[in-house]
Amino acid sequence: YLHQEKKIQNTSSSLSPTREAYATVIHSSDSYVCGAIALARSLIHTGTTRDLVLLLHINGDKDGAYHRRKMALMEAGWKIQEIERIRNPKAKKGAYNEWNYTKLRLWQITGYHKIIYLDSDLIVLKNIDRFFGFPQLSAAANSRSIFNSGFMVIEPSQCTFKILMELIPVV
Repeated sequence: YLHQEKKIQNTSSSLSPTREAYATVIHSSDSYVCGAIALARSLIHTGTTRDLVLLLHINGDKDGAYHRRKMALMEAGWKIQEIERIRNPKAKKGAYNEWNYTKLRLWQITGYHKIIYLDSDLIVLKNIDRFFGFPQLSAAANSRSIFNSGFMVIEPSQCTFKILMELIPVV
């Protein structure tokens, strides 16, 4: 993961560290591309002025399909950062959660002070910019003991990313 760390840092090094952004990740199925486009449109429709950042897994380009998807996402308003996935070592091959740890890459987007992460299958109906005022790690609760990682407020940090990566084998 260290070689990827430098790549993400370099793509955001010109950004002001006090900036805020909405982010999503596409790490597995290309079927999430349409959802991410709808998410971008819904965020823009709410009047937000924050950047939209999409972490996109670099997959094989069959007949230019990857390039077309990337262009469609950019046209929708996403700033694309290409990434490599992070596998959940406890997930079965092909399982729905096999690549869920890829979300940890959000902590590598250090060109932003704060990020609101939204799963790419969500639609935002009204402005939620106020959540940028919430501390890390704010998230939607599933129960008293766990949270839904489909909505999170995070503060990117290479240090936090490294700690989270070290915890993968024991989580």
